Amino acid sequence: MNTKHLDYILEIEKKGTLSDAAKSLGISQPALSKFLQKQEAELKTPLFFTINKKLVPTPAGKIYLNAAAQIVQIKATTYARIASSLQHRETEISIGASAYSGSIIISQVLPKFCEKYPGINVRITEGKSCDTIRSLLRGKVTAGIITLPADHDDRFLFYSFEKTELCLLVPSAQIGLISKKDYEINPENYQEYIIRNPNLLRNLPFILPSDNIFLKEEISGLFQKAQIEPTVIYNTDNIFVTMRLVEKGFGAGFMHLSYVRKHPSDGYVTMLFPQHHYVYAGMAVPRKNEANEALSFLISLILDFKINEAPNRFDVLDGFNAESIRFLNRRNP
Repeated sequence: MNTKHLDYILEIEKKGTLSDAAKSLGISQPALSKFLQKQEAELKTPLFFTINKKLVPTPAGKIYLNAAAQIVQIKATTYARIASSLQHRETEISIGASAYSGSIIISQVLPKFCEKYPGINVRITEGKSCDTIRSLLRGKVTAGIITLPADHDDRFLFYSFEKTELCLLVPSAQIGLISKKDYEINPENYQEYIIRNPNLLRNLPFILPSDNIFLKEEISGLFQKAQIEPTVIYNTDNIFVTMRLVEKGFGAGFMHLSYVRKHPSDGYVTMLFPQHHYVYAGMAVPRKNEANEALSFLISLILDFKINEAPNRFDVLDGFNAESIRFLNRRNP
């Protein structure tokens, strides 16, 4: 793929004079001048003005230069892909992720990853956290974006990037089933309430997780502490289904507070537990599978994305566990 003539034009723009461009390209100034004249004759329009002894692109020149830069970049990317494919034949990184948040994160960082490792295919396997955990343990995926409690499974190296609180969503139509003595307004957010008496759980029907082991254990602990056997009317691990059913007054459900705050609704009331129950989202890698250079780069991109996405750097770092901090420190000593 010969793009030498495009390199010449781009260097003329960069240097601003034929003499400097010729010197940088390692050719004579007359040869470069003759080349430019030939290009302008073919296009039937000048590509540069001379202003204060500097060559400045004409409107036509800007169009030409923009296209030239894109073609040169395509060449560079193509050659890099070929070189990488020869070096990493049939290499693939498979990532387990939820169909919503996990896949969104991967899609945000994938362009940069492919730019550096064009020969490595990133395959996304969508599913619930519990499905991803099973796939990780069975070796069906390389890594996974999952949600775990604070005392997470030590079979994984877990690089957390978000900390969120477990909350209770009560249908607005069912708030009358709860005594006002059992909850109070959250002083930090007047649109939320804090549970004062766990007995308020006694009179509510519930939509509970069906297969999310960690979330089920967390919620079961809440009921056991309150010595309550919940009335379960539906089981689902789908957060969209849970929220819609709560909105429709079908029953109360448990949800991540950060997600609820992004999707407010008049159809439910948000209630927090006095003793905070935190869960963490992050990238999990089986301890037996050490992250290679490419996977480490992907983890780095995800952590950087979460840092840059947050309006307050310190808030997002609160969701980073020791493993994530150590990873960033190793990368940036």
